[in-house]
Amino acid sequence: MQLVMVATPLAMAANDFNFGNTTSVLESHVFGMFAPGFIAGALIARFGVLNVISLGALLICISVAFAVTGIEFWNFLLAIFLVGVGWSLLFIAGTSLLTECCRPGEQAKAQGLNDFLIFVSLTSASLSAGFVLEFLSWNAVALVTLPMAVLIGLSTLWLMAKRRREAQLAL
Repeated sequence: MQLVMVATPLAMAANDFNFGNTTSVLESHVFGMFAPGFIAGALIARFGVLNVISLGALLICISVAFAVTGIEFWNFLLAIFLVGVGWSLLFIAGTSLLTECCRPGEQAKAQGLNDFLIFVSLTSASLSAGFVLEFLSWNAVALVTLPMAVLIGLSTLWLMAKRRREAQLAL
């Protein structure tokens, strides 16, 4: 998410978008990042943490499709908005899942390690965004997010299947 977010205004400037267009796209991203926070807990309670994680990963994959199919205003707007929503759902549901997987005495340490790894990843992505955009392309920036989203989706499907097997064995 961070790589795409940092590279978007650079890519838009390289494609001669004006400041107003770039601002609108970034505003949609910020809205996409924070608005789901108001309903994410209810979504997790209703549909389950793993389904919300799956939805977040799917939205990021869809955002990549919008990003790589063109460099029009709407491509940037939809791609960056959906990556924001997907990230928000993944972050909130992932944090919720993290607390499920730890014993009470380990939760603070696990959360600290999780936050450290997230912020190291965000910093690395921020520092590499301009390089990837300049020496590869906007499509490369978007496609870099795809393997992680797919890995998250596949890992979530694996965990769902594992939990179903365990539930069947418990009966």
